[in-house]
Amino acid sequence: MKFKLFFIFILLLSVSFVACNKNDDKDKPSEDKHMKLYDKWWYGTENQGRGDHYFGSDGTAIWTLVAGEGVWEWRSNDSLKIVFPSNPPLVFWFTKIEDNEIEYWPNTEPEGAFFQFSTTKP
Repeated sequence: MKFKLFFIFILLLSVSFVACNKNDDKDKPSEDKHMKLYDKWWYGTENQGRGDHYFGSDGTAIWTLVAGEGVWEWRSNDSLKIVFPSNPPLVFWFTKIEDNEIEYWPNTEPEGAFFQFSTTKP
């Protein structure tokens, strides 16, 4: 009887461990999706006032609004941390990353203030 209880306990423990590991994977960046962001210019839609962006696959970031070059790194939940030498770090939370369109909310704006960009110059 003790062996059966021990076996059931081990089985339940292993199932919960696998379930926890699957949930952790949701927070990791999707490399396939993020590849769509790299090595192209992203132009803001008209009257947005956010400048144009470039995210190099080598970790470089260019943002015409701050007239500078910095570095970026992925964080969890589709957020990108960007550091420019003359400014505090920025975080962009992406809600859309497609071949020709992106949308994000920057940490410098109120929550829900989304900005759209396209590879097509306006």
